[in-house]
Amino acid sequence: VEATTIISVKEKPNVTINNIGEICETESEIVLTGNPSGGTFSGAYTFDDTKFDVTGAKVGSHTVTYNYNDGVCSNSATAIVEVVAKPVIVIDPVGQICEQADRIDLTASPANGTFSGEGVDPGNKFNPKGLSFGNHEISYTVIEGTCTTTEKITIEVVPAPIVTIDAVADICIDGAIVNLTGSPFSGTFSGPGVNGFTFVPSDAKVGDHTITYTFDDQIGCIV
Repeated sequence: VEATTIISVKEKPNVTINNIGEICETESEIVLTGNPSGGTFSGAYTFDDTKFDVTGAKVGSHTVTYNYNDGVCSNSATAIVEVVAKPVIVIDPVGQICEQADRIDLTASPANGTFSGEGVDPGNKFNPKGLSFGNHEISYTVIEGTCTTTEKITIEVVPAPIVTIDAVADICIDGAIVNLTGSPFSGTFSGPGVNGFTFVPSDAKVGDHTITYTFDDQIGCIV
């Protein structure tokens, strides 16, 4: 008397991990996928079977393993999760700018980014004309690989200074030298008979003379 049975010897399943690529450190977590589906991932910073904790992993190379069992055979595959650092952005400060100033260049490092915000013109320039007085938030965005990073600065648009000259009474041709006073202080006088901050009647000669006071606020307004 005899009995027979069939024993099937199965191939191990072909296990692969779908492409992961580089992951930016700004991500919080990613979902890992493998083939065939239904397996689980293991390794440092993996959790919930298929997730990878980018925040905890930090920048660097991290090995993950995908484990699959078809009910008879088990197999696994490994892959590297590469967490890359976001670009470090440094925006050159602008601070204050006068409402009447010409457009200025906005600059930052790395230089391959784009500025955006109210008053930003094509070519990464800032134009204060037409903007309200006060602070304006400007963003700078850099895309490097899988990382998109944005930093911000504030530019304050300020009104043009009000420039005045203290009136000077009529003066005789042989009269004494007159001190000229303008506001704000530290401007420049120009015109006939002007010598620095004084008016010399004998140099100006007889007649009516227009004296101009020019002030440069050093932030784009010359009035």
